[in-house]
Amino acid sequence: MKTFSMSPGEEKKRLIECPVCGYPESSPRWSGSMGFVTCGRCGLVYQNPQPMLEDLAQRYDDEYFEYERENEENFFSLMLMGTPIQQSHVAHSTLCIPTQARGNEMKSHAVPL
Repeated sequence: MKTFSMSPGEEKKRLIECPVCGYPESSPRWSGSMGFVTCGRCGLVYQNPQPMLEDLAQRYDDEYFEYERENEENFFSLMLMGTPIQQSHVAHSTLCIPTQARGNEMKSHAVPL
């Protein structure tokens, strides 16, 4: 399976607040070609700064989507190899959803999957 690589060139970027709770402060989580930060309130890890929408449209052109369609089955097979979850575990799993964030305190409730 081939990999798709397209250099984004020079992209304009913008700083954003946390997309979940709107908190403006964050701390660096990982820096590289794309920086990721952790929200200072809810703990979400997200890309910041983010490329402008117009620049993303240039990066993900028709050639990219053609590549995605051609390799859809291969990607799905790789994804299945990396997921050790069995069907019996899914029935008994829960997902914790944040319901309230205040300061560094987080309250959540469990939702059965």
